[in-house]
Amino acid sequence: MVCSVCGTNFCWLCLKEINDLHFFGPSGCTFYAKKSWGMGKKTLVLTGIGISAPVAIGLLSVAAVPTITVAVPVHVYKKSNYFYFLFFTYLFIY
Repeated sequence: MVCSVCGTNFCWLCLKEINDLHFFGPSGCTFYAKKSWGMGKKTLVLTGIGISAPVAIGLLSVAAVPTITVAVPVHVYKKSNYFYFLFFTYLFIY
């Protein structure tokens, strides 16, 4: 819903202002559930996210470094060899 005075979007279920993550977080909005989340459930979810996010970022970093250090040079090598193959093929045919 949109306020006719100021133009602010707000949730018609919980009557709070809508931001980008309104329906995706434990804000207490009843969009996906029958009743609001309790304080214990909110705390548990936010603690789980706080603990698992650094672990996930660390694992992705560990996986990304070898991929970048191996895959990028191999890709560049293959592209450069293909370019030289085309160049010398054209040079010797004509």
